Amino acid sequence: MKQPVEDSINIFNPEFLIVIALLLYVACTLFLFIIANHLSVKEMNEYWIITNYSNILTNILFSTAFLLYRYQNKKSATPESHSVDYTSPNDR
Repeated sequence: MKQPVEDSINIFNPEFLIVIALLLYVACTLFLFIIANHLSVKEMNEYWIITNYSNILTNILFSTAFLLYRYQNKKSATPESHSVDYTSPNDR
């Protein structure tokens, strides 16, 4: 029987942050959207703040994931030569 492998979860992984952002948004707003047609205007005004905060938190997590992805790719990329050969193929 195989032994379980203990891998630590890296919460600074961009893919992990995007999944968490989506799960958090759905968890916070799903039931509010389901019962939205049955709420009065007063109740909607009271509870809609949940959606606003959920949107803000989701967008912060998305932004963090995109910035981490960009930073991690810049750090691991090897510098390339961007020189251009302006000579004609006939001159070579």
